[in-house]
Order: sequence, then structure tokens, then C-alpha cells
Amino acid sequence: MLVASINILVMEVFWLLYLASGPSLSPFSLVIFGVLTAWALFRYQFLDLVPVSYHVLIATMRGPMSS
Repeated sequence: MLVASINILVMEVFWLLYLASGPSLSPFSLVIFGVLTAWALFRYQFLDLVPVSYHVLIATMRGPMSS
């Protein structure tokens, strides 16, 4: 996620310092950000909270009604 976020910053700095000519590079950097974020979500199961919540909540319950 950090690499994807830095990508947007670097592209904008290049454009603001006139190192890249033409229109703003924001749309291209946002596409790269989306691809890298999707890759992190599905490849590395980023933000996968189901196993954590199962072990914390369900496995530690004593019975169907806890008081």
C-alpha cells in the first residue's frame, strides 16, 4: 500500500516540476494505485479479518448465550 501511495505522490511531483510534459499524470497514477491495491487485497489477503474475528469471538464463547 505504501508503494501504491508513493506512486501518486511521485507522479504529481514530476508533473508539478515540469519533468513530465502534457496533461496531469493523476489518472495514470490512480490506475496504478488501483491495480497495486487490488493485487495486495487478493494476493496477500490484505484486510482479511475473518480468521482473526473467528478466533477472538466465536472460539472463546462458552455457550450460545454469554452473560
